[in-house]
Amino acid sequence: MNEKKLMDPQDFDQWSAKYDEDVKRSDDSNQYPFVAYEEILDEIQKEIQKLPGKKLLDLGFGTGKLSARLYQSGYNITGIDFSEEMIKKAQCLMPNAKLISFDFSQGLPKNLDEESFDGIIFTYSIHHLNLEQQIHLLNTLKHHLRPHEKIIIGDVMTHTQQEMNDAKEKHPDIWDDEEFYIVTEALQARLPQDSIFFSKKSYCSGILILESPSNP
Repeated sequence: MNEKKLMDPQDFDQWSAKYDEDVKRSDDSNQYPFVAYEEILDEIQKEIQKLPGKKLLDLGFGTGKLSARLYQSGYNITGIDFSEEMIKKAQCLMPNAKLISFDFSQGLPKNLDEESFDGIIFTYSIHHLNLEQQIHLLNTLKHHLRPHEKIIIGDVMTHTQQEMNDAKEKHPDIWDDEEFYIVTEALQARLPQDSIFFSKKSYCSGILILESPSNP
């Protein structure tokens, strides 16, 4: 289980044409995995707008739906995704954004080594990494946050393992056992020095905000 890797980029290339349609269908039907998707994006946007700065990093931005909203509001967007087709779609919405083809399971690309950001966001992407990879990546990203800024994650997630088990039992035929969805109490146990806030949006989804006292 710990050897699980990201899907092949070609899978996402093929999905790119129907991704937004599939997400909307799931959200409209109030069904895993994208139940409350629009509400999650709206709340992340509100949280980002509370931050004092305008420089953002979006990891696994997909078709760019959330980043494009922020871009149109004047934010400076740097994005990482490993699907060339997703990048093409997002670049059309954000022609001046810095969109990089890279697999973030390997961390950040070298050309971002010296970069810092006012906020870092994931929407339905970090679950492709197992827990150890998630912890490692989050610890790395904290060094790229400007002081007192935040990492914000919207995804399939619950506060307790029992809640996650209950969500899985609702959809045994379509639940993806190859994904590593965040259980916030387990993540907090691994990152005791950080402040983690969880906002539940449905029986299987929510928003996590991570603030670290140790970011430079």
